[in-house]
Order: sequence, then C-alpha cells, then structure tokens
Amino acid sequence: MVAKLNAPVSASLDWALLAWRVFWGLAVLLLVYTVWEGVTSGFEGEPGPVLILVTVLVWMVGTILWRMWARGRRRARDLVRVGRQLELTYTAEVTEEVLERLSHFALFNRGEEHRGSHALEGTRKGVPFLLLDYRYAIVIGVGDDSYGVPYEQTVVVFPETASLPDFVLFPKGLFNKTLDQVVGTTVAWVFGKLGDIDVAGGKDPAFRKSYRVDGADEAALRKVFEAKTRSFFVENPDWCLECHAGRLILYRAGVLTNPAKYASRIDKAFEIRRALLKK
Repeated sequence: MVAKLNAPVSASLDWALLAWRVFWGLAVLLLVYTVWEGVTSGFEGEPGPVLILVTVLVWMVGTILWRMWARGRRRARDLVRVGRQLELTYTAEVTEEVLERLSHFALFNRGEEHRGSHALEGTRKGVPFLLLDYRYAIVIGVGDDSYGVPYEQTVVVFPETASLPDFVLFPKGLFNKTLDQVVGTTVAWVFGKLGDIDVAGGKDPAFRKSYRVDGADEAALRKVFEAKTRSFFVENPDWCLECHAGRLILYRAGVLTNPAKYASRIDKAFEIRRALLKK
C-alpha cells in the first residue's frame, strides 16, 4: 500500500465536542448578560455598545466555525459507516509519511498548507487502493495582506500500476481548472515548458477538445490512449489523472465526494483503471 496510515478512530474522550459545549455555555451566559444590561440600563454607560458588539461577534464567528467543525464531524461519521459497509479501514488524519510518499505527484505539490484526512484503505480483487480528502491552499497577496484560497478534493490512489508510463491527464477549459492550474498552464504556455501530446495524431478532435495529455514517452502514451480509451474519457469528462513510478491517482479538481456516493466513486475509479490497462 502507499504507506501505513494512522490508527483508526478510537472511542476516547471527545475533547473537541467538550470544548464546543463550554464555548456555547459561555456564549449563552454572555447573551443573557447582554439582554439583562439592555433591559436594566438601556446600554447607557459602560460597557454599553461594546458589549453588544462583542456579543454579536462571538455568536457570528462562533456559528461559522461551529458549522465548519460540525460538517467535518458529520463527514467523518458518515465515512466511518461507509468504511464498515465496504469493508475498508477508516483513518481520520493522514500521516506526513503518506503525503511525502505522494509528493512526486503534481497535485501534492500545489500551494501550501497540505493536509490529508478522512482516508479509506482496502483492496478489491487483490488490487489495493486508497481514498483520501486532500486539501491545499493557494496564497494570494493583496497589498500587505495574504489570503489562502482552499481547494479540497477526494483523491483515489492506486499504488500498483507498474505497466503504465508516467503521464498527466487533465481536462481542458477554464471551468475545469482551479486557480493554480490556470496560472501554471498560462505561464507554461507562454514560455513553452509543457509538452501537450496529441496521442491521436490529429484524428480525434473530440478528445483533444476535452483533455490534455503530458508525458515524456510519446510512443507509450499513444498505446495507452488508443481509440477506445480516448472514447471512454470523452464520455467521462472532467477527470484528472497522474501516473508516476507505477502509481496512479485520479480525482476531480476541487470536488469532495459525497459519502453516499463512495461506492460508485470506487466503481468508477476501477473502471478508469481498467480502461487504461485494457482489462
């Protein structure tokens, strides 16, 4: 497999939930005190308007952060259930070792603040595979400030596809690219650093319109992307694939798979693998 993941989620004390309960308890007390101040003094004098502002900020920021935390917690709970149904091992956080082993893929070198989470690992008919949510951020500078634009996607990893040459396949079109892909592709186009290979030799305009293929071994890539394989990808748009040193990853840029659709996503991943391997 790619690497040994962290131990599965245990039933230890939920410190995050406890912290949120404490926070909301204090927030309720603050709200009650603010209402009491308004009734008794009409917010005249200290702390007055400052108290209103603090209360509003606490509830506004707290609600946003809590919703983000609750969404991640709900996703974890759903994926634990999916893992049991599909007989896969669930891991909440992906180790740095796993991300390091995947670092030769372009996706895992984009941006900053790399993080892998919600991993499901297992085998099907003897073929090992790994699914994980992968997040990175593109930092944009505005004046003296900088902001991170996060991108999250569910990535499927096949660690054993030694018969495939190294290549990158990604969809064409502005709406199929994340911000870093647009910038990177534009720079490469201007300076001529990327080699877009016409694997069909000009005979398949539909594929050329939908996808771009990059790689060093043009002859080998023409064999991989023969007519039937090209037709498959035209009928299945928007997939990003990278193959390097016998490992294959596939994903849709900026798209997290709904836990309810994990079984079909795994089926599609194996269908793509079969299309490439002609099996």
